[in-house]
Amino acid sequence: SEWGPEGQGSVFVRFEAGGKLAGNGGCNGFFGQYQQGADGAIKVGPLGATRKHCGYAIMKIETGFLKALEASVRCERTTGRLRCYGAAGEQLLDLVHRDWD
Repeated sequence: SEWGPEGQGSVFVRFEAGGKLAGNGGCNGFFGQYQQGADGAIKVGPLGATRKHCGYAIMKIETGFLKALEASVRCERTTGRLRCYGAAGEQLLDLVHRDWD
């Protein structure tokens, strides 16, 4: 399924079968793996990405998004939302579901 920050249409992550993920940080495509536990635990990464350079603002968004994905240890899915949290319980990501098929 595909998830992204609200209002940032070009930034998304797609969780695929077999523990693979892929997406776009706004400038560069990225890819990697994830493991999900039954209790909402998640382990993401390491992530790889293409190496295009875009403007400072979009690169800052992209860097923050990828770091938050890799730092996520638990995610909760509710209707239309995926919230991911760090090791200290802080919310790192609040994503909306984008591919309603």
